[in-house]
Amino acid sequence: MTMKANIYFSKALLAVMSVTMLASCEPFCLYNPAEEVVIASDRNQSMAFAGQWTGDFGMYYNYRYNGRVYRFDSYDTDIVFYPEYNGATYGWGKQVDFYQNGPYESIYNRFDWEIRGGVVYLTYYEDPSLDCDIYDYYMSNDRFTGRFGSSNATFSLTKIADYYNWNRYTGNYYSYSRTGWTFGSFRAPARNMAETGAAADSTSAGQDGIVAYGKR
Repeated sequence: MTMKANIYFSKALLAVMSVTMLASCEPFCLYNPAEEVVIASDRNQSMAFAGQWTGDFGMYYNYRYNGRVYRFDSYDTDIVFYPEYNGATYGWGKQVDFYQNGPYESIYNRFDWEIRGGVVYLTYYEDPSLDCDIYDYYMSNDRFTGRFGSSNATFSLTKIADYYNWNRYTGNYYSYSRTGWTFGSFRAPARNMAETGAAADSTSAGQDGIVAYGKR
């Protein structure tokens, strides 16, 4: 074989190996702009993305009571992503965060979602402070893990097949109070307003209520 033929053969072999390596990677497996890796198209990702998930979505709320602020972390989140149509790369969804302690047992939000250029964008109807871009993540047909934007707030979700009765959650936002719960039986440490950085909130000065809500 001539030198020229060897060069052509080597290039052809390299091309075949490259295609084989890409095909062997699990679909939707990773998007990380720092590594400039995009394994799947937005449409393929959205088809895996659509559906119902459950797990830790990194949610919390701070509640002011008698001049002190208490933090409550969500122990579980149920979230569903509906595509605008079959195979669409955008749509809307519903999210319910559950809390083991505190005056609220759950908080519900409605949002829009879109996958564009490998990045997942969430836009909430009622509270723009919850809006986020998710670009450092791992996605498969049954796992979705990563972090929100450039923050250290992480999440870990597992897809489930059986849909809940989402019809009971209507509107854009609602907080469900816990019956009979009192701060008198709660022993977690409280912090003052300066320590939590929660001086600016939607409640009146000195009034009890949620002073911060978001992704931890």
